[in-house]
Amino acid sequence: MAAGETEEQKKIGETFGKKFATINEAADSAIANQQNIATIEGLIQQPDLKTGFLGEFRTSASKLASEFGLDLDIQNVPAAEVLSTTTGALVLQGLSNFKGSISDGERQFVKDINAGLNMSKEGIAANISLQKKGNQITIAYNQEANDWVERNGGLSKKDKSTGETWGQFTSRFHQENPLINDEERKILTNLSKKRDQEFLQGNNVQTINGVRMIEIQGKLFKID
Repeated sequence: MAAGETEEQKKIGETFGKKFATINEAADSAIANQQNIATIEGLIQQPDLKTGFLGEFRTSASKLASEFGLDLDIQNVPAAEVLSTTTGALVLQGLSNFKGSISDGERQFVKDINAGLNMSKEGIAANISLQKKGNQITIAYNQEANDWVERNGGLSKKDKSTGETWGQFTSRFHQENPLINDEERKILTNLSKKRDQEFLQGNNVQTINGVRMIEIQGKLFKID
């Protein structure tokens, strides 16, 4: 404990120290996800998304599925199933990384439409665009945190330039760096209801009590 520091101040410092570490870890994960996004973008370009998609993507697709704990026989599973399952898992992971850098409301909206977006090529492309933008915002937020700590000595300290707390800065950051605007929200909501036939035929999709569901990382999500 620093000289003159109370136990309460120490705990506050520890809490903000953990928050700072989490922000840096999220940025590292966002950077690492770029290769997964590139793989998904390559798979989206496949003309029919049937079994036997181009060999150059088979290895990367298998690696992608394995990274998310998915035991898929890439040789015999349609690319549509690989795409919908891995994209869903990637976005859910990304939402965890985005905590802090984007608002809770935006995170919940993307989580709610994630499964539906992954049922069409156009929807998956939109989902990946969201992931890219979220990664960019997360990396920018991390840079702001690094600058804040260097300038002020920690996230628990008010900014020397503006007098803001880190919480106040974060609220302003969300307003100035939205993940989606109102018009994009309408477009994404409509896209989340679009269904390409090849995405409805995989083993990851099933109908339970008349409701169509998709399985992502062992959990079922409603897509109707």
